[in-house]
Amino acid sequence: MTKAMKLEQAATSKARGITKRKVTIKESSMSFEFNPNKVKAVVNYSEVRQECTTYESAMSYIQDRVKEFEKSGDYKWIQQIKDPNGNETLNVVANLKSMPIYWAYEETGETVDILNPDGTVRETRKVIVNNSRYEVDSMDEGIAMCEALASGEVEALNERVRAASSAYKDVVEVELPAINAKAEMLYNEGPHAKGPLGAWDHKDGVGANGPVFSKEKTNKKNMYKQTARRQLGYQRYADKIQLAKG
Repeated sequence: MTKAMKLEQAATSKARGITKRKVTIKESSMSFEFNPNKVKAVVNYSEVRQECTTYESAMSYIQDRVKEFEKSGDYKWIQQIKDPNGNETLNVVANLKSMPIYWAYEETGETVDILNPDGTVRETRKVIVNNSRYEVDSMDEGIAMCEALASGEVEALNERVRAASSAYKDVVEVELPAINAKAEMLYNEGPHAKGPLGAWDHKDGVGANGPVFSKEKTNKKNMYKQTARRQLGYQRYADKIQLAKG
């Protein structure tokens, strides 16, 4: 449409008494009074895995994990493990979060002192063999074992879950806090606390949502935690076999 045609159309509309109508917001028949008590904060909900500190919560965790394996087709607890001679075997290695499930209870005949962060003895424990690998002949047997573990119908496996959940309770309530406290003590005694990494709780990096621990500091803290674990007596037992170099 040309400019002349638009002017002509406007003149015609005016002559006919056509005018644009002003739209107004319709008044509400209900009065409103702001009440601060009705204000709510945004809450983001997310599911967290079970605590695993009781038999019931441990079984719930195991059942959820096995369902995940079935859905994905990836049974992460069934692993090919190679021995020093290069021979591979298929093993079921299950865990309650960071706590491995020991399939057999076997004492080494040794004891270890478990220390508090200040160096005093908390208790003296019998050293238990880390029997966390169960060899299976096939993937099908491994899957059957995972399903039996989750079913709660095999008492021999239920017994192992009870033992693991009891041990994990001690890990959560005593072991990890003690290791963290000892690691912080060791860190503060070293050169890093006064350097650019700063104090143990100081976040020395910047992430997308604010301050974070840098990769370097995270690695240092983990290093001190491993040292603290050894010093306090929490290192898990593993058979030591000396092999002659070929």
